[in-house]
Amino acid sequence: MTKLEWIRKIITGEAQLPAAGITLGFRMIEAEEGSTTMQMDFQESLTNRSGGMQGGVLAALMDASMGSSLSTVSEENEDHATLEFKVSFMRPATAALSPFTAVGLVLYRGRSIAHTTSEVKGSDGTLLAKATGSWMIKKS
Repeated sequence: MTKLEWIRKIITGEAQLPAAGITLGFRMIEAEEGSTTMQMDFQESLTNRSGGMQGGVLAALMDASMGSSLSTVSEENEDHATLEFKVSFMRPATAALSPFTAVGLVLYRGRSIAHTTSEVKGSDGTLLAKATGSWMIKKS
């Protein structure tokens, strides 16, 4: 089974997200070669003192969408890890904008390095945050 096939099994419920994604309430909703779409709902338990989702939670959602998008173009014997990522927040992720949707895209995939991007939008299409990431690819 390819990694893309495995991700598609997550969408159908035949496989599970990694533990961190389950804990944070992430859902995989779409996957194709080089791209994945994930969602999460507003969770009161993950808010900051201003009442919006804590920024690190949205960063984790974008990291997951970027990593899973890279998985869709990775071989079965390859693993990858985040080297670095940068996040820019545009607007607070409030309950009124739930669910939050992150689309991860592979911008470049080489033998040992990849570059990705992700955007999180609210239910009305409002851009809430954007990230870019660099990844190390290695044989497992």
